[in-house]
Amino acid sequence: MNVDAQLIEHMMNPKNYGILAGANTQGIGKNPENGEKVAVYLRVGTD
Repeated sequence: MNVDAQLIEHMMNPKNYGILAGANTQGIGKNPENGEKVAVYLRVGTD
């Protein structure tokens, strides 16, 4: 699978989408030019 096909596959069928269960930190970003938002959820710890 070439890079273009991989990109299209990921855009059509995203993986790891949504809120992470057990997340203990998060970050939110917003583009002031167009209002787009992104949220990143992380589970950080020592195992």
